[in-house]
Amino acid sequence: MTMSFTMNWKIIRPGAPVRFEAGEPLFQSISLSSNPCADIEGALVTYKKLDDDPDLSRAYREWDQSRKRFMERSRAGELKPDEWQRDYFLGRDGAGQQLAPLHMTKVKPPRVGYEGTATPPSGGNGASSRVQPYSQLGSQTRRPPRDPVPSQVEQPAAPRPVDDEWRRWIAENLLLGAARDSILKTMVAGGLSPLQSAAEIDQAFRSPYLRGVERVCNRLKKREWLLAAYRKLNRLHPRSCEISRRHKLAHVEFLENFYCANRPVIITGMMDDWPAVRKWSLDYFDEKFGDREVDVQFGRDASGNYEADRERFRRTMIFSHFIEKVRTSGVTNDFYITANNNSANKQALPELWDDVAQIPGFLNENSAHNGFFWFGPAGTITPFHHDLTNNLMAQVIGRKRILLAPSWDMPLMRNLRDVYCEVDGRATAPAPRASQGEPQILECYLDPGEILFLPIGSLHFVEALEISATVTFTNFAFDDNDFTSFYESRGDV
Repeated sequence: MTMSFTMNWKIIRPGAPVRFEAGEPLFQSISLSSNPCADIEGALVTYKKLDDDPDLSRAYREWDQSRKRFMERSRAGELKPDEWQRDYFLGRDGAGQQLAPLHMTKVKPPRVGYEGTATPPSGGNGASSRVQPYSQLGSQTRRPPRDPVPSQVEQPAAPRPVDDEWRRWIAENLLLGAARDSILKTMVAGGLSPLQSAAEIDQAFRSPYLRGVERVCNRLKKREWLLAAYRKLNRLHPRSCEISRRHKLAHVEFLENFYCANRPVIITGMMDDWPAVRKWSLDYFDEKFGDREVDVQFGRDASGNYEADRERFRRTMIFSHFIEKVRTSGVTNDFYITANNNSANKQALPELWDDVAQIPGFLNENSAHNGFFWFGPAGTITPFHHDLTNNLMAQVIGRKRILLAPSWDMPLMRNLRDVYCEVDGRATAPAPRASQGEPQILECYLDPGEILFLPIGSLHFVEALEISATVTFTNFAFDDNDFTSFYESRGDV
């Protein structure tokens, strides 16, 4: 490796001091390629000083300088608050070259089974054939744990033990209000003993830990009650079932009726003087910037979680090659330039921003974060999620379709991890007059020259209907638009 990396310790016992003595090894690093067990058995470990390998030493010092430059840019506010280099995470060196084609970000050790456990029925790992489907337990119930990898040797059928992952699942579903009988049925279908499963559920009911967590859940239920009240009041508004359109909306009306009220709006006529509207096209990009190297998202079809796993798909390529793929690939979601590529592309394509106007009265022209560039073929998808800022989406080339649910409907949208929802926008129909217990899904189409205001917390799904170029802004003139610094729900929710 030509760069340093962090070693993170997780301290699991509260209040117990942890001490590392001088000269004591802090960790052992073992290089793995693809088979952890075989690699460890055949490992040959040697020790060298860095300067013993001149090429490695030179590469490391080049990376060290690049890290210092990166940190200087971060301190200067040129990067997004949560942006980091990620070179070692992606298996590439400090110059951006892919050195490890088989690089993996996670290596799962072999699953160890218990003696006497039953072999799952044929068909995958048994999870889908033995565990009651998620939908049959109600929308609030969480999925049961996945089964271990089946053994290749047939063993006598015997009940599986209830492990801590099952206990976590029991507690979570009890707190979410699942019926005792439904939980028991799922555990038995998952290969657990009915008697032992019933005992575990009863023990969970009596647990003082569960009672303590229940109080926290009650506070959360109260907040959900408040959101439900906002939802009910919002749907009394005569225009709550549509996204308003305004021509050259005055910034005072925008602030009072939309920005502060957390309501979306489409604004027309505000991009008429943008050079981008007249100039931008595939031919213009190719002629003007075709020889530049750009940062892109590439190979997104390899993962259903391409947005959450976006760093896996970052890749640099010549802009003309990307443009040709956009021109010839038809409808696809496999490659896309998004806001996550913005820092590198602002340096590669600085002239693009001369074609974009900072909307007077709406945007702060002196902000370091003065826009994000999105460009891709028809068929690019941004799945349902919510942003951590208010956003203006300005459409320059092509048309986009947007589905949007208001922020107070978040508890109904299965937002189970960070900002992402499990609701599939491709299979979701608009529901502007949804019942109180269902999310209100609004639909709109954004044409070139139109701007959509996306309020913070609103859940939205975006689909490009044509080859598309979009610019988004977060640098509003009204306030700092900083809601990210106190956001603390990056994991499961």
